[in-house]
Parts: sequence; C-alpha cells; structure tokens
Amino acid sequence: MSAFLRTARSQIPVVTLATLFAMVVVYLAGEGGAKLVLAVLGVAILGVGATLLGNFRLFCLWGLILTLPLDLSYRVGRVYTKLGGETSFRIEISDLFWLCLLAYLVRELWTRSLRGVRVPKVTYLWIALMTMGMGAVILGPWRITALHELVRMVKVALIFIVVCNELRTRERFMQVALALAAAVIIQACAGLAQFVTGSALGLTVLGEADVVSAQNVVKAASVVRIGAFMIHPVIFATFLATLLPICLGMLLARTGRRARMMFVAAVLLGVPTLVLTLSRAGWLTFFVTSSILAVVVMLRPALRRKAIGPLAGVGAVVAVVAIAFSGQITARIFQSNPESEMGRDEWKVDAVRLASVKPILGWGLNSYTFAVPPYTRLGERGAREFYEKASFGGTKLTPVVHNAYLQWFAELGVVGLVLHLWIFVSLILMSYRNFRVRDEFLYVLNAACLAGVVGYLVDLNFGNSLRQGSTLREFWVLAALICGIHYWRLREERPPPDSAVPAEASPEGRPAGR
Repeated sequence: MSAFLRTARSQIPVVTLATLFAMVVVYLAGEGGAKLVLAVLGVAILGVGATLLGNFRLFCLWGLILTLPLDLSYRVGRVYTKLGGETSFRIEISDLFWLCLLAYLVRELWTRSLRGVRVPKVTYLWIALMTMGMGAVILGPWRITALHELVRMVKVALIFIVVCNELRTRERFMQVALALAAAVIIQACAGLAQFVTGSALGLTVLGEADVVSAQNVVKAASVVRIGAFMIHPVIFATFLATLLPICLGMLLARTGRRARMMFVAAVLLGVPTLVLTLSRAGWLTFFVTSSILAVVVMLRPALRRKAIGPLAGVGAVVAVVAIAFSGQITARIFQSNPESEMGRDEWKVDAVRLASVKPILGWGLNSYTFAVPPYTRLGERGAREFYEKASFGGTKLTPVVHNAYLQWFAELGVVGLVLHLWIFVSLILMSYRNFRVRDEFLYVLNAACLAGVVGYLVDLNFGNSLRQGSTLREFWVLAALICGIHYWRLREERPPPDSAVPAEASPEGRPAGR
C-alpha cells in the first residue's frame, strides 16, 4: 500500500494540471446548459480512468489516441470560415494528454533517468515545411490563416515526438494498437447509431458529422452517409481504411484472448461502417491497404500458415457486408451525381492554373481558397458570386481541389510538394528496413502501418485528409509506430558489449576490427 501511495503522490501535480485543463476546455467548448455537465463528465472520466489503470501515464497515452479523432476544442480569436486547412487557433481536448506525456518526458530528462529524446530524421522534413509556413506568416498576404496551420503543424510534431518516445517497450506498442482499435470501435458505433436512427446524435461539439441524404453525390435520395465524430463521411472513411489494417494484422499475432476480441470487434464494426460512408476513395484505399498487409504478411514464412484462416475470415466478412449493403454500394457506383464529378475535374484545372503562376514556392501555407478565385473560369467576382449561391458538400464556401498533391503544389510549390513526398518515401523505406525485425508482433504491426501510409498516398488523390486535424494526427501516430519499431530494431541488432572478439583470438594477434 505504501508503494501505491508513493506512486499516487508522485502523480498529483500532473493529475491536477490535467483535471484543470479538462475542466476549462470542456466547459468552454460546451454550449448552453451542457457546459457544466460536460465539464463534470470529462473530469469524472479522467479520474476514474486514471484510478482504474493505476498508471496515469498509460491513461494519458490512451486518452491521446482516443481523442485524436475528436473536434472538441475551444477556438481562440477570429474564425475563418473556409475549407482546405485550419480555420482558427484551438485548444483541443487531445492537447491535455500529449502535454501530460510531454511533462513526463521533460521530468525524465531533468532527473537524467532518460539519456536523450528520440527525434526521427523525418521530423526535419516536417520542420522544413513549417519553415515555409513561417515564411508565409512573415511575408505572405494571408498571414493569420498561415499561422493557424503552422500552429497545428507544431502541435502535430510534438505529438509525433512524444509518441515516439513512449514506444520503448513491446507492451507500449501493444497499448497503442489496442487504443487505435478502441478508437475504431467508438467511431464505428457512433456511425452505426447514426445509420440506424437516420439522424445525428446531437454531439456536434465532438465533431459529429451531419447525417444527411446523399442526393448531392447519389441520385437515390433514400441513401444516407454517416460520418461519426469525424466532421465528414470521407474523413471517416479515410480513418477506417488506414487503421483497419492494424486491427486485421493483430489477428495474426499473439496478442492474448481479450486483445484479440477487441481487434475482432473493430473489424466486424469497422468494415460495415466503412461501406456506409459511401466513400469510393475510402473503399479503394481499404482495398489497397488490406492487400498490402496480406502480401507483406505472406512474405514471412512463420506467419504464412497463421494468416490463411484470419484473412479468409476477413474476406468472408467483406463478402457478407457487400451483400447486406449491396443497394447502397451499387447506388454509389452506378448512380453517382455526374455534376459532382464535373466539379472536381474543374477544380483540378483551377489548381493547375493557380500553381503555374508561382510554381517554386507557391502562394503560401493554407492560402488556397483565398488565392484561387481569380484563376477559375468565372474570374474572381464571378467565382465568389457563384459559390455563394451554389452548395457543394453541404457548404456555400469556395471549394478546395479534391487532390492534396495539387493543393500542396499550389500552396507550397514544387519545393513543398517534394518535401511532402519525401516524408512518405522516408517512412516507406524505414518500414521496409523494419521487415528485418525478429519480433513477430512488431513485424505485423510494421506491415499494417506501412499499409496505412501507402493508403494515404492513394487517398490523397481524392481529397485533402492531411489538412484535417483528426486524420493528420492519426497519420503521424502511424509514422511514430514505424519509427518506434525502427529504434527497437536498431537496439535489437546492436551486439552486446561482451561480444567483442578478444585480442588474442584475432588471427594476426591484433584487436579484431582494426
């Protein structure tokens, strides 16, 4: 008991800070009489969860992963109603957890119980992009909106570094995988509840997407799209398509019965909700990610036999879901609104025109919707008048090109586009080298994260998911897992200190290796 009390006493400062932060954020983000209820509920969940786990640091890690998809935040300053990037400064509920984890990291450095901080090389590419954003803040015409996105990029970089430094044991990798599966289950349950009730749950403060008729993308007005707490159905589909491979992969590794049940539940709930998002890009992304996972797992002889049964089971689940929701699937494929497709094609042409004017460094971070109107076929005034009357995706705002590569090209030029692609290449190459890891669990987890990263490369052809806070944070968690496995592999491959060959054992009588 005394050891427990000592541990609890050491957590008091961080718990106090976290509690105050949660009360402030939840209270400010709430509306009307719901403020006090949400504040009390948030604090209660925080206290009960930390007590049950008996490990506040682990609780913060879980809290971070579970709140990454949520939009619960307090906006500071002016809000720019626009698409394609951050619209204001925010204090987000997820900030609570990564700040607490950062406090633990700083304490370990201060007490010298940790030798140094892991900062993967891919971080410097992200810093280079942030430097370009700083240039837009200092020199660009749209400084505040660039600063909005820059602040979010800084926060994402800190989340990435914090998670990388948390992944030092096999148990921590498992906890992150379980938390991601739990996040899928929570979002999937919310999506299914939306589909069953045919209406929203009234939780817009969490980022709940409206449940509306899909007649703007599908001619059949009876078909609806669900988005859970992910702002939009397309973003929800990206979230599922890139995280489900982790849930699938964990079925092939030794994870224990309780953990396996959670991963099975995530798959059984996630696959049908992915279909109900009516996102063809999400369906294609999931096909690519699951295929990559299956191929990579089959390359490992020890996993080949284990993989056949689970993969066949997943195939059966997909087949059953496809039959059960065949009406929605066929409507989305064969009855899509042609005007939506024509609009997307026209926006690509607009993006190319915009990028061609400043092809090297672009127009500035988060500036697309402000810069593009003069380069549309309608001209600046005509475009603004047209989009004020029209409605695309449920909004009357100037649309953003549905292609992240073109948006990066327009905003940050060739330099920014290359830096973004370099990040992907670096993660893919690191994941490829991680295939040498001997641990079966980490091998499968690495394969699933690789599938997710490549899935984003596919998804970004059809949208800008990496300009949405929820999916941007999730992407960097996948990157942190890959980097964490990289550090694990390097430590595993490093020879032990006593393995050096003694001098007398060297054929020439000299110390070996010289």
